[in-house]
Amino acid sequence: MNINREYNEEDSLHDSIEAMNACMSVISNILIAPAMANDMLDKEQTEMLGTVADAFHIIAKKAYAYEKMIDNDDILPYTNN
Repeated sequence: MNINREYNEEDSLHDSIEAMNACMSVISNILIAPAMANDMLDKEQTEMLGTVADAFHIIAKKAYAYEKMIDNDDILPYTNN
């Protein structure tokens, strides 16, 4: 059940990479872009945000690979059956 009246199934996220991209976009638009526009981030903080973004990309790629593994086999990968 979705309580948002404007929700459209086509707008839903379909995999972990889309979810990560959506989250990164929101974080950038709400937090990072305004902070950079107002000179509120120093070089070290900017580098740290880049490292965090890299980590999110790695996590999303691994999650996506797992999703595809589960989708292809319809068998959990850690069962002996």
